[in-house]
Amino acid sequence: MIPRTYLIVFAGLTVAFAVLAILIFPDLDRVTVLVGLLVQLTGVLVVAFQRPVIGAVTVLIMTMVLSWAPTGWDLLYDHQLIIWIPVAASLVSGRVIVESRSRLELIMGLAPLVGWCAVTIGNVGVTPISVLGSVSPVLAGICIALVIRLREARKDRLASLEQARIAADREQLLADLHDLITHRITRVVLKSRQLAGGTDQPPLRDGLGEIERTATETLTALRDYLTAARPVEPSGADQGARPVSDLRTELAEIVAAERELDRAVELAEPSGDDRIMINSAVHGCLVRAVREALTNAAKHAVGAPVEIELRAREVVRLSVINGPAVEGPDAGLHRSGSGAGLRGLASRCRLLGGSLTAEPDGRGGFAVRVELPVTVERAPAWIGATEATA
Repeated sequence: MIPRTYLIVFAGLTVAFAVLAILIFPDLDRVTVLVGLLVQLTGVLVVAFQRPVIGAVTVLIMTMVLSWAPTGWDLLYDHQLIIWIPVAASLVSGRVIVESRSRLELIMGLAPLVGWCAVTIGNVGVTPISVLGSVSPVLAGICIALVIRLREARKDRLASLEQARIAADREQLLADLHDLITHRITRVVLKSRQLAGGTDQPPLRDGLGEIERTATETLTALRDYLTAARPVEPSGADQGARPVSDLRTELAEIVAAERELDRAVELAEPSGDDRIMINSAVHGCLVRAVREALTNAAKHAVGAPVEIELRAREVVRLSVINGPAVEGPDAGLHRSGSGAGLRGLASRCRLLGGSLTAEPDGRGGFAVRVELPVTVERAPAWIGATEATA
């Protein structure tokens, strides 16, 4: 499609040359000139908005009619006062080069233009000057189109190089992050394990065991998010994939722990297909979202009931909605909130191809909603049956 600016200039030149023709040849029939002008303006729209092949055929037919039919426009054609013809030929030839997506479409677009050149040369006679003048509009359109395509190719190449540079920097950053944090946390795991094996005091051994478990879980989460952040080639089945039923079980355990603290937390009845598989990074992100939402409710909506809902179909949708606060915000916990937790979770969700929204629910409460993609595979049917009978 031709840009609007070019279209306006094209139509303006067509009108201007028609007025000039009337001034030069005052004996021309005004009705004939007006009809010819309307036909050319219609041709402007055809050249601009129809497929290039149709535009090329239109240029060929209108050139034959305007130059051969004894309507008065043949006189203007002989005096080269029909600017529409060369401009339309240039624009159509450029569109054929830029917009053709196959060899057949390119040939079908150029064939009428070759015929147009033959008609134009035949009208003025075969001489070197006439041949050059006749084919120059088409060649000019082709040259401009090639310049446009080269410019677009250069822009795409520069964008590709920039993306490659960013990807390389990101890969290096992830590698450095992995090496630094993994090394130090691994030392924590090994040291806590060593100290736990060398003591016979149960409280100390239990504390060191908790440190080891926490550090190990941190390493697993770090691996999952580094894997998600690092661009990789598509592979087969996700080795870290788990059914949604595992996530629901973990959420039920979180709800049970919250109830032990006398908090009114409910997990909605299953909705969707719990056999759908999600990778470990998505699983961990959803668990973190629940914990963060429950923490925020404890800070800012003391005593408010909280409902957790998990649905898995084409995507996994999680919502954690707390009602209005029964009491005011917890003074100590409220001051510790900075909003960094939700911002970090939103970044993780975007990294995994999903989204997170956190906003008032319109009824005095607050809602955290997460949407993340799932894998195509489903867990075997016996998993759902086992979950149902457990």
